[in-house]
Amino acid sequence: EASVLDHTLVPQVLVIMNTARGDYRVSPRAVYHATGAITCAVGADIFGGPRDTLYGQFDTRDRLYTEVSYQF
Repeated sequence: EASVLDHTLVPQVLVIMNTARGDYRVSPRAVYHATGAITCAVGADIFGGPRDTLYGQFDTRDRLYTEVSYQF
């Protein structure tokens, strides 16, 4: 019997930072391979920095999301 963590749940994180401008994006995500054809994911995009920068302009618009995909 395989456990849920046995290569089926994959944590990921993307960090983008511009030290010159002081803005950043952090995007944690967990992908669950339910079957060979079905994948589910949950994640977030967290933005920060001064308002006049690429990511800083979205500082108050962080988001959560879910995905379900079926490959055939």
